[in-house]
Amino acid sequence: MYNLQDLLKRYMNDMPENNDQTKNSNINSDIKKAQRLLNFFNNSEQLTTNDTQEQHKTKKTKNNILDLNIDLLLGGTKVKERKQILERLKLGVTNIIIGTHSLFQSSLEYNNLGLVIIDEQHRFGVAQRSDLLALAKESMKNNPSNCNILEEDNSDKTEEICNTPHTLYMTATPIPRTLTMTLYGDLDVSTIKTKPANRLPIKTRVCFDSQREQIYDFVKRELNKGRQVYIVYPLVEKSEKMELKSAVEHYEIIANEVFPEYKCGLIHGQLSFIEKENVMQQFKNNEYQILVATTVVEVGIDVPNATIMLVEDAERFGLAQLHQLRGRVGRDDKQSYCLLVTKDDFKFKFSRNTKNIEDEKINSVIRLKAMEETNDGFVLAETDIKLRGPGDLLGTKQSGLPNFKYIDLVNDVDIIKIAAEITKQIIDEDTFLEQEKNAILKQNCNKYSDNSQNFINIA
Repeated sequence: MYNLQDLLKRYMNDMPENNDQTKNSNINSDIKKAQRLLNFFNNSEQLTTNDTQEQHKTKKTKNNILDLNIDLLLGGTKVKERKQILERLKLGVTNIIIGTHSLFQSSLEYNNLGLVIIDEQHRFGVAQRSDLLALAKESMKNNPSNCNILEEDNSDKTEEICNTPHTLYMTATPIPRTLTMTLYGDLDVSTIKTKPANRLPIKTRVCFDSQREQIYDFVKRELNKGRQVYIVYPLVEKSEKMELKSAVEHYEIIANEVFPEYKCGLIHGQLSFIEKENVMQQFKNNEYQILVATTVVEVGIDVPNATIMLVEDAERFGLAQLHQLRGRVGRDDKQSYCLLVTKDDFKFKFSRNTKNIEDEKINSVIRLKAMEETNDGFVLAETDIKLRGPGDLLGTKQSGLPNFKYIDLVNDVDIIKIAAEITKQIIDEDTFLEQEKNAILKQNCNKYSDNSQNFINIA
């Protein structure tokens, strides 16, 4: 479980939380210290979709045991309401602000923003996360008492440390760059391993186009039990450039030919916010038994009665997307299933040894095999880093190969761990590398820092 005491430490604390799908993030905290922290600081929670925001706003309002002032800032917030929210933020009246990309616009003026929680962290770019943290740092500059939150800790801290917001990154599948930082960088990890009571592991199977009749028969059996189903497609509409299935085209087929006896809904990113809200509410109320969708349902959707996630052209999706989609089912005590449908061309590749093969089609097979073998987001993230590379720790690339001459961040784990221990010893002894024996080391560190945009502290 995640302990709020970690956030009350006086040094900078970046911590990604591996919030695996269908698991509760129960916060174990001391209410008095939480009250003091939230009264002292403003708190920003950055979410990815309007649907997710509305869910969090509702839950936080229902569980507002500390009587906090909570605001919700969306891209579509009306001008008058937005102006009022910005004024409350500036004056420090708002204790918690919930929103998406609207929260890191330069026009926002926070008042001592000391805690930033970024949910679904993998959906935001490094520069975007950096912008929000920069706004937070700027808002903390005029509050010298930031270093005196806890009476029992009176040690001296530099201005940089005191004016750095506590940061919690939440994700079910850490992006390669973040996972690399947890392994080799100064980034703490809190993993939620327990599931809510009576939850069953989701059964995942890779299926092929030639098995479509059996797939639909299985789906129909679940529908006959009163369950609901997601069917996800990679495209909104048919494309002449890509031979991929689309949601709009196949909605008609699903609704009129395959499952005419059941009510079918359609949702995708080109619908307006109100249209999407209406469709999702109807699906949640079981007015639709089948929801044909794109990856717009990847986050922020909670329909406990849905037990099948059927993903078409599954080889086109990344591991993080597939794991997020799978997390839309298995949200109560019913057995749930994730069916990953791919082309028959991939069938023979599943019997081959796929290790150390870089062909993109083989990589797709590796991803699908990994989904079948585990429900663990961290295991999937480790597979992802091997396939896509660890990214650039100093820059904004969240995957790909870094510009190291000799070291391999994926395969040289033992050497890097030794190097990390030695580095810690050097920093403990000479924090700013001012001793003569560390002059060359400082010179090289400065060279790396000068050639980058200095995103080393952004997970």
